Formats: sequence, structure tokens, C-alpha cells
Amino acid sequence: MSLGPALDDAIGLVLVYLMLSILVTTISEAISAFLNKRGKDLYAALINLTEGIVYTLPASAPGAPTTAPIADHALIQNNTPGVRLPSYVSSRNFALAVLDGLGGFSPTATMASIQDSIGLISNPAVKQALLVFAKKSGQELAVFQAHIEGWFNDAMDRLSGDYKRWSQAISLAIALCAAVLFNANTFSIVNTLWTDAHVRDAMVTVATKQTAPTLNQTATFKDIQQAGTSVAKLPLPLGWKNFPPFQPSCLTNNDCVNLIPYLKQAPSALIGWLFTAFAVSLGAPFWFDTLQKLVNVRSTGPKPGGKKSASATGSMS
Repeated sequence: MSLGPALDDAIGLVLVYLMLSILVTTISEAISAFLNKRGKDLYAALINLTEGIVYTLPASAPGAPTTAPIADHALIQNNTPGVRLPSYVSSRNFALAVLDGLGGFSPTATMASIQDSIGLISNPAVKQALLVFAKKSGQELAVFQAHIEGWFNDAMDRLSGDYKRWSQAISLAIALCAAVLFNANTFSIVNTLWTDAHVRDAMVTVATKQTAPTLNQTATFKDIQQAGTSVAKLPLPLGWKNFPPFQPSCLTNNDCVNLIPYLKQAPSALIGWLFTAFAVSLGAPFWFDTLQKLVNVRSTGPKPGGKKSASATGSMS
């Protein structure tokens, strides 16, 4: 059997997964942006990482605060009024803010004076970590700063892991909703692609023109609409058009014949939706790379339905 239709089937299915993945990622990023998830998580991590370290505020009105937590330092926070918490802080700025809190920029600052400042920190875990870095640095302030930067990077790696797990859970839930909304049943999609050559060819045509997705971390409702429209425009009969409309009146007159198609397909549809949801949750970059590989294989292999090679013709004679 020729691999042409099978390969085209795979391309069409992966294209569906890709377009749904773009939609799911866009919605997930919009939710994250609305909740300011990255900014709030980063601020909480900074508070935990620097608890007990404060820096001196510039002179202000009498009675105003004179110190603030390092997490609120100008090198860390975006101090423009109305701007939300930053979602990214460089390790260098973090280390400089900590040094400022420890008096590292005083003209008379030494590693000994910095260790004295560390000894005043109220949080024992923070104090212990900084004392270890100070002892390992000897008298080199630059080495001490490098240790703080590494400490920050390690903490951000853990924070990124936590955010990734949250994002994966949200994406999986959204993917399942999208699969049901578009009735994107993997089994039905494969069956349609395999039995309808026109749909299969149209999907391959779209796939060969697909460009790398641009995933925006500040996605808006307009971005969601565009991603949803791209899914709806696929040359594949997604959705619920093939089912008769539900009539609520049937619940009172016991004439719910139009529900039979739903009930018959419910078990396989549920499994198909779940399969789609798990596939889509792998993410748009994964499916775009997979699509590119399949399209490249198709373009370098024999054309589906093309002439057989001379050796193949001879072997059948």
C-alpha cells in the first residue's frame, strides 16, 4: 500500500493539532496576562528570597517610610505609575539591589562590613545563604556578586518549573474545552481525512503554506478571535453541523429522537476529545516542528498516485 494517503492523513491531523495548539496557547497566555501570573509569582519569589533585607529609600516627606524590601528596589520594580509587576528581572540587577541593601556601595564597604550587615538579617535561611557566599568569596566583592547572581538564577529555574506545571494544567483544561467546542474528535478527523481525498488534499495544501506560529505572552481577545477563526477556516468539517439541533421541548413530550446520534457516538467521541486534548497540550512549537518534518518527507518522496518505478513495474509483470 502506498504511504501517500497515510502520510497526507498524518499531515492533516498534525495541522489540526497545530492550529488548536495555537488557540490554546493564546488563551492560556491571555489568562496569564490578565492574572499577571508571572509578575505575581516573581514578586512572591523575590520576597521569599530576600526576606529580612531592606534598602534605604531616598529622603522624602517627614514620617514617610525610610526603608523598603529589596523586592521593591528600583532596579527590580518597574516604577512607572500604573504599570504592573514585572515578569522578568535580570540576575545582575537583583544582585546589585541586594548589594545595595547590604551596604555594598558605601565608599568604606568591605566584605567584613557586608558580613556584619548579613548578620542583621532576620530570616535565618537568607542569612545562612548569604554568609556562605560571603565566606566563599574571600575579599572579592565581584565574586560575592557572582554568587548572588547564581543564587537568583537557581531560584528562577525553580520558579519557571512551577509556572510550567501551572501552564500545562491550564492548557490541558483549555485543550479539552476546545476539542469539545470544535468537536475535534481525533478518530473522526482521521476517518474523514482517509475517506475524503478532496479534504485531505486541501489540508495538505494549507499545511505546506503554514508558517511558524508567533506566540505572544501578552495575548488579547483579538488574538484569541484570530486563532479561533484560523481553526474554523480549516478545510475540514469540524464542529456540530452534522448533528440535528437539540430541541428542549423533547424533554417534556418524550420525543428526543434527535438525541440518538449524540448518544451513539458519546463514548468514542469522549475518547477522541481526550486524545485530541492531550495531543494539543504538547504545544504549538512541537506540532509545527512535526508538521515541517512530515511536509519535507512528502516533498522529497514520490508523489502520491504518481508513476511506479521501473523496478516496481517489472516485478509485477
